[in-house]
Amino acid sequence: MNFNDHALVVIALVITSLLVRVAPAFINLKLSPSGRKITEQALPMAVFINFSVYLVWAEVNIMATAAIASILVAAFATFFTRAGLMLTACSSTLVYAAIVTF
Repeated sequence: MNFNDHALVVIALVITSLLVRVAPAFINLKLSPSGRKITEQALPMAVFINFSVYLVWAEVNIMATAAIASILVAAFATFFTRAGLMLTACSSTLVYAAIVTF
């Protein structure tokens, strides 16, 4: 994937995120309770999952070992420690950078 492909995907995800999270705050839709639940919970989760899958897929295609190791560090820190978001992000980034550098 080249830079233009990444830029197009990021633009599409930003537009989708704005439509899913920001637009409903300004547009009053008459929805049923189940429709409102889908709009407020399921749709944003679907956007997040799509974004996560894209990021993982792109990074694994670029440098599989570094990407998998950093994802495992982030998963371990998330599920088995009380490390905060910043510590988790920094530690997984450092692992990725260390593997790519050496």
